[in-house]
Amino acid sequence: MSNSSIHRNASQLASLLAVSGADKMGTLPLKGIFNQPDKSRIAFLFEFPEKTQREPPSSLHELLLQRNKNISPVLELGMRFKIAHFLAKTLRMLHIHSWIHKNLSSHTLVFFKDRQEGNHVYQQPFLVDFEFSRPDTGSSLCITDNDPERNLYRRPKIQILDRPAFSRRDDLYSLGAVPLEITVWQTALEIIDEYITDPQRHSNPDNIHNLYLAVAKQCVPAEMGNAFTSAVLACLTDELEDKIFSAEFPEVSSEKLCSNWWPIWEGFAIREIVV
Repeated sequence: MSNSSIHRNASQLASLLAVSGADKMGTLPLKGIFNQPDKSRIAFLFEFPEKTQREPPSSLHELLLQRNKNISPVLELGMRFKIAHFLAKTLRMLHIHSWIHKNLSSHTLVFFKDRQEGNHVYQQPFLVDFEFSRPDTGSSLCITDNDPERNLYRRPKIQILDRPAFSRRDDLYSLGAVPLEITVWQTALEIIDEYITDPQRHSNPDNIHNLYLAVAKQCVPAEMGNAFTSAVLACLTDELEDKIFSAEFPEVSSEKLCSNWWPIWEGFAIREIVV
């Protein structure tokens, strides 16, 4: 990619994040961007959210790991629904504006601590780490890294040597993997370690994908309900494959997720208020 294309993409992303952050649409308030030619990079500078402590946030991945150390509790059901709702809504915002994230995982979902109480503000997560993000032109540049941890959130097809270009479909696969983690309150790697003991099968993308589907069908319905399960499976399978490159894809995918995740959370909010 040429330098002019990189700078153009950075400016477009900055404009999107500036609006998203100001309107509290799931990304941090953007303070500005600046070029660092000596480091061959463009840096994005974000502000801390209002009423939060001025310290690094905790990722969902860190919170999931802390469960086994009795440091962080398993979030109550309504809050887990809200986090899934947030992910779907924020990704929808990006896709409607013709952007793909390309790095969605429990590592890129973060929570800050309340300035007064000192507790994590779980009801206000933020999506971060846009270094792989690109405008969606129908196809995007292939992922150039083979990071084992990132690959746990990627479709098997995107991990092969002769890989296809990254598309919105791949963002949706990641969107299915993270709510699966939220459901069982384990990281993707912990899920794999629990069910796959053979080292050769452990690193096989197709085996991991099949495991996700099996865990979704076995564990999600009892914990989160059939509608939530349907949304997870829609993301992990090719159910929306024929809609990917159509102009109405963001609305089609959003309709699928809205009819499953979003109303569920609204119902929980009402019940919690009543109680």
